[in-house]
Order: sequence, then C-alpha cells, then structure tokens
Amino acid sequence: MEGRLTFVKLSTIAFLAMAVLASAALLVKSLFAAPAAEIVVATVNGDDITAEELAYFAGLHRASVIETFLAEEVVAMDTRFWQRDFRGVSPIEKLRELALKDAVAMKAELQLAHELGLTSDVSYASLLEAMEKENARRAKAVANGEPIYGPAKFEERTFIDFYRGKLATLSKESLAESEFAPMDERELVSFYERISTMLSPMANSLTYDKIAITYRYDGKDGDNRMEEAFRMATVIRERLLTGEAATEAVLAEAAYPAGMAAAYKEKLELNESNASRMFKSNNSLYTALQAATEGQPVTSVIDDPIAGQYVIARVTDWQAAEVPKFEEARDVVRKLYVEERYSAYMQSRVESAAVHLLPAYYESKLGVE
Repeated sequence: MEGRLTFVKLSTIAFLAMAVLASAALLVKSLFAAPAAEIVVATVNGDDITAEELAYFAGLHRASVIETFLAEEVVAMDTRFWQRDFRGVSPIEKLRELALKDAVAMKAELQLAHELGLTSDVSYASLLEAMEKENARRAKAVANGEPIYGPAKFEERTFIDFYRGKLATLSKESLAESEFAPMDERELVSFYERISTMLSPMANSLTYDKIAITYRYDGKDGDNRMEEAFRMATVIRERLLTGEAATEAVLAEAAYPAGMAAAYKEKLELNESNASRMFKSNNSLYTALQAATEGQPVTSVIDDPIAGQYVIARVTDWQAAEVPKFEEARDVVRKLYVEERYSAYMQSRVESAAVHLLPAYYESKLGVE
C-alpha cells in the first residue's frame, strides 16, 4: 500500500512537471509568435522598447549597413548575408546595435517630455496612436477645405521625425530659463565668439547642383526601394568625387538599378533670403552645404525623409558673408546656445540610462530575414 501511495505521488509530481514544461514551451512559442508590438526586446529606465520599435529604427539603417559590409568583402546578397561573420560581427548584429542606439535616444527624449508634463505616455504604441489622431485631424481639415501645413497624411517615418522635433522644441522652451540659461552675458559672448562663423542665417552664400533619388512611391516607403535608391546615390556620389560632371553622373546607366531614376537641378542658391527656411525645414542639407569646401565640394548622401528621397549636392561657387556683430545676432546666438546645451543634456541622459536587453533582442529579425 505504501509503495502504491508513493507511486501515485511520484506520478502526480511527474505529471505536474510535464505540465509546467509544456506550459513553458507554449509560452516561449507564443512569445515569438506574438505581434512585434507586444514583444519587449529591451527596457530603458524601466520603460519598454518593443520589437516593432526596434524594427522601425533598423529600417533607417538597413541600406547603409548593407553598403558597409558589402564594401568590406565581395559576397552574395543572399539569405545568409545577415548572419555571415565579417571579422567577428554579423550585419544583423550591427543593425541591432544601431537600431537600439536610436531607440534608446528617442526613449530618453520621450521620458524627458513626460517628466516635463508634455506627454502622458512614452510607449511606441502611444506614438503611433498620436499619428493616427493627427492624420484623422488632417483628413478632416482637407475635407473641409481648411489649410494644413505639411503632408495631408503622415507616414510612420515622417510623423516620428515631426513628433520628436515638436517635443524637443517644447522641452527646450521648458528648460531654457533653468537648465539651459547662460550664467551671464559674458558666457553668451564667449559662445558667440566660438560659433560666429557658423551663424544662421547669416552664413556663406553659395551655388550648388542637387541630385535627388526618390524612394517613396504612392506615398509609401519600402526597404528594397530605399536600399536601391541609397546604392544608386552612392554610385552617383562616387562619380562626382572623381570630377565627373553632374549631368554625366546622373545619365550614366551603370548608376541606375532597374526602374529607378534621378532628378537633377543645377545652379540652386543658398543665401540670406532662404538660409533660415532651409535651416529649419531641411537642416541636414543646410549643414552639409555649409560644411562643403573647395577641396571637398560634394556632400555625403543625405536622407530627406519628408520628401522621401536621398540627396547629393555639389557646391560650385562660394561668396563669403560678413560675420554679424554680437548685438545683431544675440537672439540667434542664444537660440543656438540652448540647442547645444540641450544636445549635451540629452546625450548625458542617454549615457546614464539603465538599458536592459532581454532575450528577444538577440532573437529579433528586424524584418530582414
């Protein structure tokens, strides 16, 4: 009898153990079968980063990662590419690393905005909900014949840039008189002396040629189109660096993946009348043009997510502008001072953030496999 009771107890324990193991297996299976919006791959100061969020940022780096690794070694762009070992690191690992860096930076911005009472939620899902609400508002305005600024409908990428920019502006305004205020006028003058030659809009007037390769069709971006457009832009830029005329670089058939084309405009001007507008609306192009020199007149490949295109520019002529006096540029100087302080402040928040990677991070495919 005692032996039978023991058998029953052991059978019960074995049954329970099997049930637990089966439940665990189902849990793991359901985890990786769950929608990307529900899979948490990391936390930043306790707030979740989802697989969907990570994949979004991965999409921004996909083309450049491919170009970087293919430039190191001539290999086939096949199903094994992302897992292939390149001197101890695989493309998928590099892509995760870059995506995580961007995701952490955005989470830090959202957390600051939350602390300042500018937003009630720091999740990626809430950001997408905000996009849907904004698109509904814009659709209603268009239907009623009311004016709107910007696109009639935001795509995920353009809205995130818009939303982050808006929150950054509001955060800077909230902290401008406390965290970011100069100690006194002498500190502001010292800052002016350091950046006076880079002041906007009183900067160099210049003439440039611009080549744009569109990756957005029918209002949508696609990973393959972005990769092809980036590769095309890179080839054209390399031809420009050799001294080839812009028209020849654009018309060269070797530069074009199937079904793609480039738009070319020449003798465009950046001067005092439009510098402020470009500084605000297309800062990447503005900064690249200002950084161009006679020895390096060709810019890098610039992403313009608002227009959905990659841009390369070559400066053909410069006309130096006079550096404005401090009294004339004081408001601009103070704004740039706050910008610099905000950037340093956000960088310190990112560096001090408690980032915890979960197992799902290392399993994330990022939409490339």
